[in-house]
Amino acid sequence: ATPHPQKRIAVRTLQELYADEYDPKFTRKLDIVKAYEAAMPENDLPETLSEMSLVEVDGVPRVARNGKIESVMCMMPECGANNDAVILSVRDFAAADVDYVSEIFWPWLKYGACNGWWLGPGEYDFEKVAARIDSLIAGNPKARLIIRWKMNVPDWWLKAHPEEIGKLHDGNSTVQPSMASERWIADVCVMLRDMTAWLEGHPRLGRHVMGYLVAGGSSSEWFWWGYDKGMVDYSEVATRGFRSWLGKKYADDAALQSAWESKDVTLKNAEVPSPRLRFDIGEDGCFRAGGGGRHVYDFRRFMSDTTTDCISRAAAAVRSVAPKKLIGTFYGYSMSIGTTGLANLGFQNLDRVLEDKNIDFYCAPISYGSRRGGQEGHFINLFTGSLKLHGRTYWDEADLRTHLCHDTQFYRTLTPFETSEVNWRTFGNSLAHGTNIWWFLIAGNGSFHSNQIMGDIKAIANLDRELIQVSRKSAAEVALICDERSLEHTRPDPFLTQLMGQARTKVPRIGVAHDTFLMSDIYSPKMRDYKLYIFLNAFHITDAERAAIHERLARNNAGALWMYGAGYLSPAGNSVDTMAQLTGLSFEKYTSEEQLEQVFADGKPRDWMRFKYEPGFALKGDVRVLVRDGERAVAGIGRGPWGGLSAYSGVPLDADLVRGLCRELGIHVYVDSGDIVQANTSFVMVHSTSAGDKTLRFPKVCTARNLRTGEVRKNVKELAFPMQFGETKLFEIKE
Repeated sequence: ATPHPQKRIAVRTLQELYADEYDPKFTRKLDIVKAYEAAMPENDLPETLSEMSLVEVDGVPRVARNGKIESVMCMMPECGANNDAVILSVRDFAAADVDYVSEIFWPWLKYGACNGWWLGPGEYDFEKVAARIDSLIAGNPKARLIIRWKMNVPDWWLKAHPEEIGKLHDGNSTVQPSMASERWIADVCVMLRDMTAWLEGHPRLGRHVMGYLVAGGSSSEWFWWGYDKGMVDYSEVATRGFRSWLGKKYADDAALQSAWESKDVTLKNAEVPSPRLRFDIGEDGCFRAGGGGRHVYDFRRFMSDTTTDCISRAAAAVRSVAPKKLIGTFYGYSMSIGTTGLANLGFQNLDRVLEDKNIDFYCAPISYGSRRGGQEGHFINLFTGSLKLHGRTYWDEADLRTHLCHDTQFYRTLTPFETSEVNWRTFGNSLAHGTNIWWFLIAGNGSFHSNQIMGDIKAIANLDRELIQVSRKSAAEVALICDERSLEHTRPDPFLTQLMGQARTKVPRIGVAHDTFLMSDIYSPKMRDYKLYIFLNAFHITDAERAAIHERLARNNAGALWMYGAGYLSPAGNSVDTMAQLTGLSFEKYTSEEQLEQVFADGKPRDWMRFKYEPGFALKGDVRVLVRDGERAVAGIGRGPWGGLSAYSGVPLDADLVRGLCRELGIHVYVDSGDIVQANTSFVMVHSTSAGDKTLRFPKVCTARNLRTGEVRKNVKELAFPMQFGETKLFEIKE
């Protein structure tokens, strides 16, 4: 064995590294706080309750209070901090001109100073909740509050109803009730109505409340309890719920037996599919087929329907007593959760939740796998195109671990420079997609308590106010389309997980403006035309859906990029013939036992070129080949049945390949160096993935203002500038 080097090493603490910034106990006031406290503002809210709404401007829903659009940049203090500490962190952001404040109220988890306030059926410790809200207002007299009601149940409820608790495949408890528990959702809806009605009617606190967030499941995000410990849910309450769901779908036992290809199953004895059936079996490689596939498909539909039923019931409970406030939820994670996680959750029903008029906004953290400098910093809910199409807005939860926090996660920023550039990238993503931000101090209030960090936040907040009337109209010519339903016809598979993951990371590197939609949106007359549609996972397509897709593509002779397996599944079965009908290209199916290497036509090496996947699909006939897998053509270009460009890629999305398609289709490329680009008609952000000289090209001659430096360049078609790795440039553009 190699001996350890006999050398002394020095480990420097955060206090030593950042002595001028590190102050977790708030012993020093920030410069902006000193100035703020020298002229403390008064509460500027009317005594009557505010009426909140969403106002659509150039296709982007904007938040309005009493009919006037305003900046809703928000902060959320460390949820485990005591009330005095909350005052200090809220004050930092108040001094930075961030007036919206969100807070979590815990009925079960003994965390922070405001928990255990749900004392029994219809019994609450209102004074404890009021004291917490008073702390928020003490930090900022102008506080506009977004209240997050956690929907976990306290110990007294768990002791009274142990039969409602979920169960893992191994028999262990999930600690909290099954999502399928009718008693749980009924009781928490009573709590939601009671707490919201009390706060709405409070003579002093109610005027500060602008919205509510219904937060069920683990982490507030509607994860089924126990999903991270094993397969769920094998409790009696979930089994009863599944059977009830089946009874609504199938007319009788015969219909169920035909679908599941089992003569023994009935609506009264149907069971949750086994872990092996759910996770290990694919009747056709990564695709499901036959009765076993239908059994699993039905359970996945049940999980999603159950989850979204609970979301809708919770939102309705709050809406019944707060008709003029914003109501939101966490949801829309299907593009950001791996295929194993998706098979154990109810995350494939966003189209249904978007139909719920009680829900105004969606939220989710910044993706944990892409939040470092040089990465995308994308939203976990990537469907911002769908949200805007359906008149909803989005809050990006920026729960960033800065260089001042003690966390050791891989996504923690390591230097003041990286923290600053990541915060500006967060703002750039918000401007480009017409979304909102809340900064969440989850890693400690001191993690943002810095003159530099809060100076950046103040500059960002002031720009957000200054630019509030500037259009966020989409400039996208590329639409990324994801089909949540098709995913339910697959098994958990590393290749499919990478197929989804590469889309998240590579699309922003193409260098074009883009929007992301659910497949169901493509049939909507409200969705505008794009020059290129990337169909990420259009595996299962019916005849009617295929006709509607072709009709949309023919409207402007658009191009289509079909990713792996497009059209392979249909109600008639699994076939390459239906792939050909969808794409206009010919295929042969093959199976490989070895991990083959993909070779791109441009000859450039890729760091992800080796895959093992089953089944494989090779292009046949007259196509321009772009990628080969051994001797087989697995990516190429031809013509579709609608007459336009039809490209297919059997390997995960490649930015260079798609950029080439964009140029063929006359789509504007802002940056061609592989850096992160987000853009709309008024704003362009570039976040560098490498150091070096960059060129930013605008669609037309314009005036470009650097929003960080204030520098204005008139009559420019392009800008050239050097960038460090992980640096953010942000421009406002005007004709």
